[in-house]
Amino acid sequence: MRNIHGQFKKGGIFLLFCLFAMTARSQDGYWQRYNVKDTMTDVQKLIRNTYKNFNLAHHKFSAQTGDMGLSFEYNYYSTIDKKDHIRRGHVAWEWTNPSTMTPGEKLTVRGIVSNLTAESGNVSAYVKLSSFGFMKPEPGKLSYAKPNGTTIMAGTAEVPKPGIDRNGKLIPYLYLKFVLSGGNNFTWVERTITYTWIPKKTETNPPATGSNAIAGTYKTDFNEMTLSITGNKVTGTYKWNNGKIEGTLNGMTLTGWWFQSNGKGRFVFNFNSNFTAFTGKWGYNESEPTSQWNGTKVSGQ
Repeated sequence: MRNIHGQFKKGGIFLLFCLFAMTARSQDGYWQRYNVKDTMTDVQKLIRNTYKNFNLAHHKFSAQTGDMGLSFEYNYYSTIDKKDHIRRGHVAWEWTNPSTMTPGEKLTVRGIVSNLTAESGNVSAYVKLSSFGFMKPEPGKLSYAKPNGTTIMAGTAEVPKPGIDRNGKLIPYLYLKFVLSGGNNFTWVERTITYTWIPKKTETNPPATGSNAIAGTYKTDFNEMTLSITGNKVTGTYKWNNGKIEGTLNGMTLTGWWFQSNGKGRFVFNFNSNFTAFTGKWGYNESEPTSQWNGTKVSGQ
């Protein structure tokens, strides 16, 4: 009986090792920027639900958001001193703003935080990668900006692999959250960038050399476009407002950004099996691509 128990124990350990190895292999891949969500103080909702004795007309909040900075302005009338007050805060982010991230890479962010008025109260800012807050004040600096003052926050985090949920399934999203706060519910704004997991191709996928067929010239809804590929990175130009694209090819799908003299935005192209045509969508800035952009190949490279 002891021998059987020992064999069972060894077999269980071996099985756990196999499951761990399979999970590790399933996590080979990279993170690709997916969407953006901005949230901020809703003064009307806040007062209606929490501060019922406040006069809504005495409180106004506005904010601006972007990948490289956040700002807010809060105007209110005080029934105590019978005066109007304004609070303003701003943070300028310094980072590479990557469209893709690979597990193990280092993500470094630096934020210059400014409290732009003399009103009482501090302004702070931080960044979280998933649930990990990695920002600290630089040496000699405070973790917040005093009235009419500034401070600098900085930090580096390692890009993680996807987590595994309690059912053993891979969690395919990674969240990068930027926050600016004036210290209370009336003065905060945040931007959350979501990255989705793109798994590494397995041996069952078409050989990598097959993706080279994407190179060539296409007749598209935005005139003639010429594409080239290196690895899985695709670049191209098209004859519409000095247009160019930069993207990542995964299987038969190309996602990335378009750039023109009059703007920029995201796109997604879905190619047929031999890269002779694609159906696609485009959108402005970080909005979800919804407008048509189709093409047919007219010559190869």
